This record gives sequence, C-alpha cells and structure tokens, in this order.
Amino acid sequence: MVIAGSGASLQLLRGEFPRLPFAELPAYAVRYSSSSAQVRKLALQLPRLLKTCAMEHRETEKIVTRFGVDIIISDNRYGCRSSRTTNVFVGHQANLILPPGLKRLSSLVNRLHTAAIARFNYWWVPDYQGHESLAGVLSASDRPGVRYIGPLSRFGRIAKSIRMYDVAFLLSGPEPQRTLLERWVLGVVPTTDLKIALVRGTAASLDHVPASNLWVFNVLGSDDVAKIIAASDVIIARSGYSTIMDLFHAGGRAVFIPTPGQTEQEHLARRMAELGYAGYVEQGMIDLTSVVKTASAYGGFPGREQDYSHLSNALDEVLSG
Repeated sequence: MVIAGSGASLQLLRGEFPRLPFAELPAYAVRYSSSSAQVRKLALQLPRLLKTCAMEHRETEKIVTRFGVDIIISDNRYGCRSSRTTNVFVGHQANLILPPGLKRLSSLVNRLHTAAIARFNYWWVPDYQGHESLAGVLSASDRPGVRYIGPLSRFGRIAKSIRMYDVAFLLSGPEPQRTLLERWVLGVVPTTDLKIALVRGTAASLDHVPASNLWVFNVLGSDDVAKIIAASDVIIARSGYSTIMDLFHAGGRAVFIPTPGQTEQEHLARRMAELGYAGYVEQGMIDLTSVVKTASAYGGFPGREQDYSHLSNALDEVLSG
C-alpha cells in the first residue's frame, strides 16, 4: 500500500501512517477570492487546474509502475487514475451547486463533471442514501456505478472531558479565506473572557499570541484534535464536508461559518440547520456572544458510531471485480 498526496494533507497523512510509503502528487493550490465573488476567481484558475490534473495523471502512472499498484482509491483527485489499475473515485458532490447567476449552466457543468468521473470504474459517495443523507441534494444520484458507503471520519464518538475551552475554532480550507477568519479570531480574543482554542490548520508560525485566554495549535493529528473537541463547549468551523462528517461521528455542539461565495459550504451549512444539528453564521456577521447562543438553539451532532458495512460491501465489489 502507498499513500500519495500533496501539501498539508500529505503532511497530516505522514503523521497518521508513518510506516507506509509515500509519494508526492502535484498540488492543485486552489486560491479563493478575499470577497464572496468566488466564481470568477476559480474560472481564471481553470487552465492551470486542468494542467495540474494532467500532471497528476502522469505522476500517478509513475507511482503505479514504481510500487506495482493494482487499485487506486482517489479522494476527489480527478487525475489520480491509471489504465492499468482498477480506479475508485471518492466524492460526495454528485450534483454541483452553482451560484444563482449561473444556474442556467448547471446541467452542462454537471454533465462534464459526471463525464470526468466516468473515467473511473467505481464512484463511492461517503454519505447515506435517502432522507438520512448529510449532504442532501448535493450527494443524491441514481447514476450507474454510484455506491453509498456512509459518512466516513477519523473519529468515533468523543466523550466530553473537563471543559478547558468555551469555544474551539477549527480552521481549514484554501487561502486567503483561512487567514481572513484567523485574523478575525486573533482580533476579537482580547475583547472577551471566553477561553478559546485556535487550531490553525497550517504549519506557518504565528508571530504572537494576543491574549492569555487563547491557546494556539498549528497542524494537529487526530488524537490531539479529538482532545480539543472533548474539552470544548462549542466548535466553530468551516462547513466543509469532511469537517461535518467528523463532527457527525464525534458529537457535540457546533456553529459553521461557510466560506463566502462557496456554494457547496453554504448549502451544507443550511442542511445542518435543517437537520437540527448545528447553526451557521455568515463570515461578515460573526459575533462570539451570538455564536454561542446559536449553538444552544440546535440539538448538536449525535455522535453516531461508524457503520462500515456499506464500505466493506463496496470494497468487496472492487476486490472481486
């Protein structure tokens, strides 16, 4: 078995699986706008992203040759496949959600998206099918080859420990939006008595800690993140799907701050509110006092134990195929 990746995610995987061999893939390095106008910013990057995808495909072929790979499981990497292997694509976005001004292009964009994934032999969707779905319409599909394997997480249920933090910010996602939210946190900490943990999600150093009621962490492994979740009253994070799956299994109260203009995160934040798990606030309207009140208005995540039966069935299908 070999693990391939790039950037901070590869660094994290190295820490989680130190005994496995690793290979480097090209980084997509998607940049978001500092405003909510994300579509134009992403569109301008499309030629470079397509070039990176082609480079990723070439590097994948080298890895297949070097390590004698038979099966590739690709986590949302469209170029990570080979004609010499069985290829599995893992992704929850069966239906891409476009901004209101581009809704007329939804059918075309989703056909192109489906065609890109059709190059893989299997498509695993980490969600439930039907009314229990975490992602709602985002993951709903009756296309051939789609297998629902249930929400996946590095966590099981996390029992609460002695409270050390009133609020824990789990920062993630592309720049510059990660840094913009971090700057807001650093600016507001001196104005409150709340005890705050800040998990930065980056290895870059922080010049100084602005107040004694703030505890700062950079890139953490699963065990350390679990300890912070256990010791925190409220988790505040981006409404990325991986974070949602983690909290769904970990349990506890949360509030989401969708990345401005990121339609997927905006949809997922609304979906969590519909399910009664967690509230959300827009980035430009954050207030610590109101965030804690928002968390209290929802039931919190259930802390559901993971059921690997659907994943096991999908894996058996690949291995016997």
